[in-house]
Amino acid sequence: MVLPRLRTSSFEILARANGTPTEELDRAWEEVQLSVAKGGSNIGGHADVADACFVAAFLAVWPSLRDRPAYQGHALAGGGAPPLVQPPLLVYFNKYYNSIRDRCIKLWGVYRARAKHVDFGMVNNYNLGYYRPSGLPLVSKMPPVSDLYSEQSTSPVPKQGTLAQIASHERWLRCLAACERLDAEMDDPNGVKHREATRFIAVSQFASGAWLDLCPDGRHSSKITSEVFATALQRRHGYYISCAKYVYDAKEAAGETVTIGMRKGDQLANGSKDIPCEHNIRHNGTMYAAANMVRARACGKLVLGDKANPQTTFHLNEGHVTDMCEIGGDLQSQRDVHYEVKVPSALTKTRQAGQGSAAHGGCCASLGHKFGFGNTLDQTLLKVLGCKERGHKSQGPLVHATGKGWVKGHKGQYYDALHVKNGIVKICLVESQGGIAPPTKRIIHNFAKEVGSPSAVDRTDYGTASGSARGFAQHHSQQLSRAAVCGDAQNINNAARNMRVAHSFMTGLNAPPPCARAF
Repeated sequence: MVLPRLRTSSFEILARANGTPTEELDRAWEEVQLSVAKGGSNIGGHADVADACFVAAFLAVWPSLRDRPAYQGHALAGGGAPPLVQPPLLVYFNKYYNSIRDRCIKLWGVYRARAKHVDFGMVNNYNLGYYRPSGLPLVSKMPPVSDLYSEQSTSPVPKQGTLAQIASHERWLRCLAACERLDAEMDDPNGVKHREATRFIAVSQFASGAWLDLCPDGRHSSKITSEVFATALQRRHGYYISCAKYVYDAKEAAGETVTIGMRKGDQLANGSKDIPCEHNIRHNGTMYAAANMVRARACGKLVLGDKANPQTTFHLNEGHVTDMCEIGGDLQSQRDVHYEVKVPSALTKTRQAGQGSAAHGGCCASLGHKFGFGNTLDQTLLKVLGCKERGHKSQGPLVHATGKGWVKGHKGQYYDALHVKNGIVKICLVESQGGIAPPTKRIIHNFAKEVGSPSAVDRTDYGTASGSARGFAQHHSQQLSRAAVCGDAQNINNAARNMRVAHSFMTGLNAPPPCARAF
């Protein structure tokens, strides 16, 4: 178990969260105890699964335990004797197992209600309903106690990992509800709408926390500096950005408006007229990580685009500089394969209601607080690939709840490569929070299958540490996630440094070090 003192003396020091209010620290600590795959940092939370550990241990020894004298004549379900004369362990087992099973049934009821809410986008449809993390066992995987170890039973005996998922999903729902309550309390009309719920769902996506599993081995691709690591943790769990605390405190003392979103780094990450930022840091880093992934199994020459010299790739796609193009990359058709790298942030002030207009038809909707990649995927697909016209103008603009209405045709950035030069376009979408979008996830796993065949060659430069990833999908997911998250954190640190310098010149004060170490 993680003692409360270890929370304040270890993790929050590591994240440099001493400038965050107590109520925010409490909310974030609930998230930290989740697994990395569910938006946490996999620290603590062991008390929640104590009942699952006991039940799993009892089930594992029951075949030998039931032959002992104290348990002879007693069924696993507790029948055959009054409760007072039943062995205490058997009584507790039935109590905890039935409780876990009832909680699992209740969770599926909540998830079925969330699944009823679907959205039909301009290009991408969210058919699975409001986002929920995977891993919740089916109720059929947790049969009644009477069916366990019976001759008629065909159900496998649930293991500890299966039983522990119940508490993990309950905590995830509690954290989401806490974020939604905080959004309702925040009064920031100029900030990010539904900020906390959007952030929490964004960090719950596939590979969003893969950078936390990196094992340092001395190479640049496995290194994360302390300053970048602290800022990345602060953005992941909603702490205040420590390297900007000094300036925001001074501005607030001078009577300027400083919102919670500003303290959490939204203005620094997205930029403003007063605080310029460089988004190329996270984009270029992610593009190089994606290029290494493509090269690892490439069958054709990989060409990188250059926006400063667009003529080099003009013949591949007219009108937009391609990020990467594998010449003849498709083995069957020998067509060129373009890769467009996008590293958007789900936490931006720009928000679309999705209502569209009678003149221009439907438009994308900002739904990151309900769906995974709800603020980025549909917008990116429309921008890059475009879409065909659907419906008729007389029907009015697209209604996202039903999928009916008019969608005006749009030419994407790769219209020439797709429809004129008959190429293939693949999107590498990694959010700045580290999540890898479903189209990119499919690319990674397809590549993993290709290099897994006996005749294939895997050119991946895997890590040398004992804990380094050895699988293609795991390694490149970590590298893509690291590039996006650390690039965003570096951008925030640079913007905070520039803000401190500007503030020092304006006030005549000397700014303190950017991120004073707390250890």
